[in-house]
Amino acid sequence: MENRSFEEVRLEAFEAGIELRKIRKLAVIFPGIGYRTDKPLLYYAARLAVSHGYAVREVHYRGFPEEVNKRNATGRRELAELAMEQTRELWRGAHGESVEEILFISKSIGTTVACAYAEELGRHVRHVLFTPLEETVLTGVTDALAFHGASDKYARTEVIREAMAAQGIPLHVYEGANHSLETNDTLKDIVILSEVMKRTDAFLSVDV
Repeated sequence: MENRSFEEVRLEAFEAGIELRKIRKLAVIFPGIGYRTDKPLLYYAARLAVSHGYAVREVHYRGFPEEVNKRNATGRRELAELAMEQTRELWRGAHGESVEEILFISKSIGTTVACAYAEELGRHVRHVLFTPLEETVLTGVTDALAFHGASDKYARTEVIREAMAAQGIPLHVYEGANHSLETNDTLKDIVILSEVMKRTDAFLSVDV
């Protein structure tokens, strides 16, 4: 893919006004609360999805109460419920029922919403899970790829390992990496990002 700015990719991938009734492959981006689609993991994952023929749509979270504590599981569950309704609205507007292949790319609280909505849909959905939370429920999720930072303060590594192993989901753990899969070493962060995107690209290259 030629080198383009985020805004150019965004216009094409997120807000192009595509007739989704004609789209065969749809990727939906579920951001984190503070980790939007212009952040590295989601930005490059969206570009990869476009390169693999997916039309891309983003769930735009809105109306989150300021008083809700985003740092504890109870508060995040409340926000996830609000995000679920917004996801339903997007899906209706996107005519998602006519899409043949579905990919959910999610980050943090977005993994909770993406997995819950996939179960609600009752259809085959592929997942790329960036830094899932401990409260992310993986019921029915099998065709997936997950990434976790061993220094993630929102999710204990042993809990994430156990949850992914129970579903047979490949999990890639990065030592010293935080909730954004970043460390205090910029060059190491670039290496991690490159490896994550290569693994994501390989996952997307497998025929459904």
